[in-house]
Amino acid sequence: MMGTVHAKEMEGHSQMDNPAPRKRSIDFKQPAKVQRVLIEGLVRTKEDFLISKIQDTFKAENFEEVVRQCVESKSQLQELGIFKTVKITVDTSKAPGASASDYEVKFTVEEKRFEGGVHTAAGNNDLETSLTMGLNNLFGRGEKLSARYAHTRNFRNRKNNQAHVHFTKPLNGNPNVRLVLGGYSTNTDVLLSGYKEASKGIQAAFTFPSTVGSHNIQWDGVWRDLRALSRTTPFPIREQAGHTLKSSIQHTVTTDTRDDKILPHEGFLLKAVQEYAGLGGNVEFVKLNTELQLNKEILPYIVVQLSAACGTMWGLGKEKRVTINDKFFLGGPLTLRGFHDRGVGPHVEGNALGTDAYWLCAAHVYTPLPFKPGLGGFGDFFRSHAFVNVGNVGAVELDKSLKENIEQLSEEFRLAYGLGLVLKLGNIARMELNYVVPVRFMNGDCVNPGIQFGVGMTFL
Repeated sequence: MMGTVHAKEMEGHSQMDNPAPRKRSIDFKQPAKVQRVLIEGLVRTKEDFLISKIQDTFKAENFEEVVRQCVESKSQLQELGIFKTVKITVDTSKAPGASASDYEVKFTVEEKRFEGGVHTAAGNNDLETSLTMGLNNLFGRGEKLSARYAHTRNFRNRKNNQAHVHFTKPLNGNPNVRLVLGGYSTNTDVLLSGYKEASKGIQAAFTFPSTVGSHNIQWDGVWRDLRALSRTTPFPIREQAGHTLKSSIQHTVTTDTRDDKILPHEGFLLKAVQEYAGLGGNVEFVKLNTELQLNKEILPYIVVQLSAACGTMWGLGKEKRVTINDKFFLGGPLTLRGFHDRGVGPHVEGNALGTDAYWLCAAHVYTPLPFKPGLGGFGDFFRSHAFVNVGNVGAVELDKSLKENIEQLSEEFRLAYGLGLVLKLGNIARMELNYVVPVRFMNGDCVNPGIQFGVGMTFL
């Protein structure tokens, strides 16, 4: 039960007078009114910060509504992320002159001051080890100061070290409306494209919900130093080396109705990202990226999933630069299966150059393994699936019509199909072991037929 309902006996009766508990029935439709709400356990939290979370309990008109509003208030307190535990006690009011229908509600909380730890997580074919530390409720109104250092190693020996510091402030006590300020530093070796990058930046973000989904508006100012990874890095990548200063504004809107983020049965995901770089610095472009996923259970535990993604970008200004670290890349065991990571599109001496546009579609049929799926057992983490992936990369030319650009992107498409096993890793990542048959590919593509293994948080 989310809360505890206490019914006290009249004064003057001891435990010896009532040796056995008596059964009592509660009419949840009986009139009830909350006269007082107490919050115990506050140390740093300001009381005015919590008023909006508990004030609806005073609107209840019967006992059922009292219980429902208390549970809703508890949920809102937990969403703030500043309490370890929240407990509810509902009791009859002892205030002078109180009637039998008057109640008192007490929330007992335990504040969460510090948090942190060492974690290991799977990324897009990466294994990441991270150290996190955080100070919660810094000024008593839900603020958080967090620091994170992560070391990532790709299964093909790409290295990535990153450090982040962020200050988060919920606005008007709403954890879904936040202001985030921060800074970061990263060092990345991108083996498949023959370069390494060091970057240092600052950012400010504002997140808020709406009727069409959750929004994130973010500004980034970052200095980047791009270098050749080795002496064998080809000239088309070497000539892009050097320092760039990028100042960009990015808007992301996400609508997600899926019942599970990794192995959903129903629901859809729509995510659209728009970015403009050019608010200063020497990088200027417009970049658009969209992802759509639809899920439908056609028979018990048999799910059809249809996915699509596309993106395009345009460089702006004659003296502005668009370098390889801002481009799109396609291919990999969780996206365009049957190809290596960054395996589709232009390459030079085995190094992927990236493109200005791409599109990708996928169709999956998921079926359960014989481990009693849906009953909370081992089988809930596994699925078998058959799939078809099709996609292409290219460039959008502004001097051509929309029809001409679509025709260009639809020519020389890549196609692969296969089947395999999917393992759900918590609620953030998945692992796939597939047998893939690439049907259509082009000269220069890095094809990966047969057994293909992948781990990641994003998939199509």
